[in-house]
Amino acid sequence: ENGGLADSRNVALTAARADIIGYIDSDDWIEPDMYETLYNTLVSTGADISICGYYMSYVNKEIPYCSDKDLTVFDKEQALHLILRDKKIKSFLWDKLFRRHVITAEMPKSYRYEDYSTLIKWFASADKVALCSRPEYHYRQRMGSTDHEVNPVRMWHFFLAEVERCSFVRTFNLLPDIEEELDARVIRTGLV
Repeated sequence: ENGGLADSRNVALTAARADIIGYIDSDDWIEPDMYETLYNTLVSTGADISICGYYMSYVNKEIPYCSDKDLTVFDKEQALHLILRDKKIKSFLWDKLFRRHVITAEMPKSYRYEDYSTLIKWFASADKVALCSRPEYHYRQRMGSTDHEVNPVRMWHFFLAEVERCSFVRTFNLLPDIEEELDARVIRTGLV
């Protein structure tokens, strides 16, 4: 039965036997060495999550993001700050490789942005996160995809995901220094 993207990912995770987990969206593609690069980054740094750069792939061009090819290692607090601000570390599943023990929560099946709301929980379980900025993933950009669809339901789902992220951080007192910033983000998202 088709339960949607989040449900499919949850079912796949339940069936998986590996200690290392990665995700690719069905309409994207990867460089042949992407998982080798991510795995080597995990092993060489002792990280729990490794991240690579990516390309925004349009019909006639590709724009690299995170293309400086540097390797940076972050502790848990640094990584949480970065993913919450969605800056240097984005809230995508597909540019990352995870040690299975950090995957501590299922993705919500009730709304979109399941990765946005869930990744913060996985990052909270990681002691170390490594970013290898070489672009390895091709994130296809096309009109008509769910990422480009603008409607009130999608906006509502993003709001729910933002509330869940901020609630999680507050509940577990992960970053008390930015709680006001998180509250402001929830309010701004709700007003859009």
